Amino acid sequence: MIDPALERRIRRAYADFARGDLDAAMAGFAPEAELVNPEYSMEADSSGRDALRESFEAMHAQFEYESLDVVHIEATPRGVLAEVRARATGRGSGVPIDETFTHVLDIRDGRIVAYRWFSTRAEGRAAAGLG
Repeated sequence: MIDPALERRIRRAYADFARGDLDAAMAGFAPEAELVNPEYSMEADSSGRDALRESFEAMHAQFEYESLDVVHIEATPRGVLAEVRARATGRGSGVPIDETFTHVLDIRDGRIVAYRWFSTRAEGRAAAGLG
């Protein structure tokens, strides 16, 4: 069972990100937080808040976000698993995107220390230790 206050914070952070308010979206990240991409990602991992912010800025440079909706959220042994539906349009291509990704957020002392994303629920659940 996920703590209701933590769930509200996470849902709000996704909404903040979709609006482009990266300061608010990143408020729950620890200074040493890292973005860990799956092996099939074309992007490199990022470590530290500044590098993480650059990665998030790059996402906004590539896409205009309509919404990021948390469609499922649950507690994991180290934090939270969130399935997120992203609706956006490619800035250069104009191609619409409507995809669901699984994010694994490792949390320590109330702050996100690792943000990992996966294309499928099964990958995310395995990475989160949920089987």
